[in-house]
Amino acid sequence: MKYQMNKMKMWPLGSSMRWACVATSEANCRGGYMTIHDETGQIDMANVRRARATTEMPVLAAISKNYRTEIPFTGERIALCGHITEATAVQVDTLRRLGAEVAWCASSTSTTDEGIRLAVIADGVFVTGRKGMSTQELDAGVRMVRDYWPSGPTLILDEGARLIRDFHLPGCQTPLPRLAAEKTPEGISAIAGTPLRVCSRKRVSSEPFCHELDHCCLDEG
Repeated sequence: MKYQMNKMKMWPLGSSMRWACVATSEANCRGGYMTIHDETGQIDMANVRRARATTEMPVLAAISKNYRTEIPFTGERIALCGHITEATAVQVDTLRRLGAEVAWCASSTSTTDEGIRLAVIADGVFVTGRKGMSTQELDAGVRMVRDYWPSGPTLILDEGARLIRDFHLPGCQTPLPRLAAEKTPEGISAIAGTPLRVCSRKRVSSEPFCHELDHCCLDEG
């Protein structure tokens, strides 16, 4: 079975970054389209599991229902770092229903669900990660999501502070988001004391991280 969709962003053929969308054996990129070859039916099976997960996450279902006409995230560009699983896919689906664009990078080298990864890509979401990738590939995927939009993301939903820390690497020129949320105690500890770029209208300065991040996120786990 083949799934074809408009690619949200094209990488040069032969680029070392091309793995981030899908493995070379699974996709062809020509003429602004990506064709995913899914001969084993992984996408259909993943979508069944995704639909079941949606019924098991009633808070997100209620959010989608209550805000389906307001579409409050219209214009928002959300960079998300998290495990590529059916539960996170439901979060991504919810954000998109609320009007957001989402780019998603894996937060682990070993937890990616290949079927879910392909299914979300088939829906037109930019996803980086694959099961069994190296730490270097994981880091490269984080940077690709960080830099996915020329004007940068407006919001970050992070796990392990990978995206937040990447925004503060020397030489990073990607515009800062308005808000970043970290969901894990480990991630908060990782950025405690880190000099962070702080935006103002007139300047960009560095200040130590000294306030508690809001633990509010679209996560029912």
